[in-house]
Amino acid sequence: MAYKVLVGQNSNTVPVTYTANSPADIPFSIIDPQGMFRPNPGNGTYTSRGVRGVVDVEQCRLEEKLGVLSPSEYNFNSIMSIDGLFSPVSFYPTPYNSTFSMTKYTRSKCPICRGDGQINTTIHDPRKLNTNNTFNSTQTQQAAATKVGYNRACKFCSPDAGKDKEQKESASQSYKLPPYIIAKGDDLEAAESRFSSLAGTNNRINKFNLNPIVTAGGEFSVPNGKQEKDQCVHSIETVGFGHEPPGSKGDVRGIISSEPEKNYSELDKDFLTGRYQSNQRFMGFRGPMVVHGWGYDKEGYPVPNASGEPKRNPDGSLATTSDGVQLYKNQELQSDGSYSLPYKEKAFYKGWASLPSTWPVGPIDLRWDDKAGVWGVGGTYREVWVTLEKDLSDSTPVRATLEDDISSVEPLPDGFRRLVFVKDPTGLFRAPRGAALYCKYNDDNGFYEPVYNQPFITTGKTVSATVADIDNTYTLKYAKSKIVEPYQGQVFKNPLGLPVVAGRKAIFSYIDGSWTLTNIG
Repeated sequence: MAYKVLVGQNSNTVPVTYTANSPADIPFSIIDPQGMFRPNPGNGTYTSRGVRGVVDVEQCRLEEKLGVLSPSEYNFNSIMSIDGLFSPVSFYPTPYNSTFSMTKYTRSKCPICRGDGQINTTIHDPRKLNTNNTFNSTQTQQAAATKVGYNRACKFCSPDAGKDKEQKESASQSYKLPPYIIAKGDDLEAAESRFSSLAGTNNRINKFNLNPIVTAGGEFSVPNGKQEKDQCVHSIETVGFGHEPPGSKGDVRGIISSEPEKNYSELDKDFLTGRYQSNQRFMGFRGPMVVHGWGYDKEGYPVPNASGEPKRNPDGSLATTSDGVQLYKNQELQSDGSYSLPYKEKAFYKGWASLPSTWPVGPIDLRWDDKAGVWGVGGTYREVWVTLEKDLSDSTPVRATLEDDISSVEPLPDGFRRLVFVKDPTGLFRAPRGAALYCKYNDDNGFYEPVYNQPFITTGKTVSATVADIDNTYTLKYAKSKIVEPYQGQVFKNPLGLPVVAGRKAIFSYIDGSWTLTNIG
């Protein structure tokens, strides 16, 4: 397989008018080293005749384009091997990981272990070769000398039960779980550091931490996601880098460079010029990107849909209205002589995979996040249930534990919980500690805000005329928080003037930020 790379550059910084009659007509932007693209041909009025293609990309062998590596041209070109844009993939694993698989074989159908879950075979181990079994021996004899038994669990497949569950999963792009803090104890100071202490659900995803050309250090090393002392770098065979060509000890192909650390160093300096060699120059996809393909619509229905198949008459001819309008398969004649509208079905158009003419064509709708410097699809935090750890009696933020959908997130170390802070900006949602509140996350202030409340009515036992031990029977049954304290010795209000005797069972309601006696036995 011939080794080739992509080489390209923006050949002009601005569109050039084809009607320039003299050097004086050429805009200064095109000779300015810092010139930027401007959709204006010179000083004239913009027309389509004044624009031409400005990007020149070529696939070639670098040795055939030595000029690209000369000091006079090197800094103008982006260089990248094809593996920077494409990866070999497969449905299922292949020997020696020669492709990257989407899933594993179902064990009962695995062609490698034949359903046993264990590979029992022989392999050749070249480490067995030595002077005793290689001298004057044939290739067959050497092969016999290196043969060893291989008995290990099969990594090409997974149990059938797990595959059944995997096939029932469905993508969900509409909502995501809001951020929370991994905390232990009461952590009263966590409110002040709620942004810096957020769990991995709120990693700072931006042009630096999503950069595919990972360097060993510096701002493009994905610093937000690396573990301490992790110096990993990208695995792309060839990427152009630096202001000057690598020189005799280096190569843009990191795998054969004698000084590979320079290929991935953010702050390496060329020893002759003193210039930083940190500028990695590679290829990106041009947008808007247009896709021709099949899939599912926003409601989850297949596209192209079975409802788009033409309706046919009993003799096989295409069915049409009296006006000659094409009818589709699930349209039915109504009592008034009209036809019902076609409705979406849960199946693809018959034969869709081999009928590209039925696939829709359109640009991918990506939204630019100017602050983060990334293209994304957007998203909305879904509303969730939280359990209060302190009384929410005014607009002061209080601690709470995230309880919603607890089974779908990663487990935590023993004693830790998912901590959030709830703030009621309206003053309408009074609730006692231990209560469940339905909240939305406000990413402007970092607090959870209630959107739904319910009456909190529970039982308790009077201790005196104004004090009671109140049962927290209103707490969510699946609440994991261990910090919610029982209401022992709680002062209550008695606006109805009910006669109170110590040691009696009573009913209390949480009204306007306080427990209120509503009935007593």
